[in-house]
Amino acid sequence: MFSYKIRVIQLIVFLLSMGILTDAYGQAENTTLPDLNNVLFPPLEQLFENAKKNPGVAMYETKMEIQESMLTSEQRSWLKYFKLGGSYQYGNIAVNSAFTNENTPLFYQTTGQTQNSWYGTAGVSIPLDDLFDRGNKVKRHKLERKFTELEMEKWLSEQRIRITESYMTARMLA
Repeated sequence: MFSYKIRVIQLIVFLLSMGILTDAYGQAENTTLPDLNNVLFPPLEQLFENAKKNPGVAMYETKMEIQESMLTSEQRSWLKYFKLGGSYQYGNIAVNSAFTNENTPLFYQTTGQTQNSWYGTAGVSIPLDDLFDRGNKVKRHKLERKFTELEMEKWLSEQRIRITESYMTARMLA
């Protein structure tokens, strides 16, 4: 009988540490355990919903957001095949010259003008290996996201099983 009460106490401590029973017993900081004979168990659905608020779920959701961002970047990667460039220049262009011979002294002459110029360029460069592998890269990113979703569902399923087993054990012992 004593080992059953220890098992129930362990279960309650486990559920309190996961933050699942905080609605039933008040704040999780309360370290006093309730009377085991008068324990009111919340519905299983509420426990399952509280398990979805676990940091592990947030981790998987963040991982899926990262993968979604990588997929979007990969789908837009065709833009790297096109290159655009251009420049604009404004200023004085001058030509300095010097002239002399044996009868003429050295003199300098400067001619110049203010002008502006435009320059533009466009180019297309398509690496064939990248072009033919684009579909595989996009598919790989989609599969990585699906894998993460399945991993999260597996984790939630394991949590549901653990909660259900603990719940049933506690109900039988209480």
